[in-house]
Amino acid sequence: MITFRRWVWALGLALVPAIAVAQEKGDDAPAVVKDFEAGQKSKDGAKTKAPKKTKAPKKTVRLSFTTVPRVKARVYYGRKLLGTTPFSVEWKRNSGPVDVVVRAHGYLPVNTRAYTFRDDDVSVRLTRPANAHTLLGYKKPVEAPPEEDAEGEEEAPSSAPTAPVAPPAAPSPTAPSP
Repeated sequence: MITFRRWVWALGLALVPAIAVAQEKGDDAPAVVKDFEAGQKSKDGAKTKAPKKTKAPKKTVRLSFTTVPRVKARVYYGRKLLGTTPFSVEWKRNSGPVDVVVRAHGYLPVNTRAYTFRDDDVSVRLTRPANAHTLLGYKKPVEAPPEEDAEGEEEAPSSAPTAPVAPPAAPSPTAPSP
């Protein structure tokens, strides 16, 4: 009985001489052989394929800022005003994330981040304070308790003492019993 290993081994032995004979005769070699030979050196020692040239990355990236709706919004990096939307700014590549605040009159301020490992387009959706409840993480403002009208009513005495209270005296040390 022929096992799978023996069958593969016998097939390999049969194919190797057939490929070698086809190359000597100048017949078309299988595509696998052509691909293998394309990466090898030719008879005169030169490589058949030229290596690919890679361009060095730019030392800066372009960060573009826009808003939706299209209003004139100011973009701040810390206290520094970067510009008014829409605009682009050049930034040093791989200098870390750029955290900015986008502010527009009549809209809530938006904190966002731009990345400097590649050119980045930052589009910010602005929200009016009346629509703040549509934002993720919105919390309803806490209402202050209503103040009672003091007309005709006297204030109840407070339970808090009016004079400062002295701290309790420290217990005196006792002698140990024999």
